[in-house]
Amino acid sequence: MPGRCGHGGCRAAGNSCASQEQSWLERLQAAITDVRRFREQERQRFWPDVWRRWVLAVGFALAAAAAAGAGYGSETRPHAAELAELRSRVQLADAIARRTMTMSPAERRQFDNLSHTPMSLFATLFCTI
Repeated sequence: MPGRCGHGGCRAAGNSCASQEQSWLERLQAAITDVRRFREQERQRFWPDVWRRWVLAVGFALAAAAAAGAGYGSETRPHAAELAELRSRVQLADAIARRTMTMSPAERRQFDNLSHTPMSLFATLFCTI
């Protein structure tokens, strides 16, 4: 009847079968220890690598946002004064347009005589824009 080691006479083979099993167990134990050590080293190296990647990604995102904000600021700042001037001109033109729409025909004739030509004030305002 075959024993655990695979040949028929474990009792007959004596210590050679037991010593062979013992050496297999020792090699298996050494392999398991090596795998555990490798997994522990891998675990210790994993999180620092993850943190480095995330820090790099967040740093890049912040740098890109800062560059975009700086570019936007540098492009819009020179136009702020021009926009303020144009707003004041448009407000004046709107006020004049509202007033001319509510004028009576006599007021309109007087306004046209004062401005020498009809709507010359509007032409002056909008031709320079």
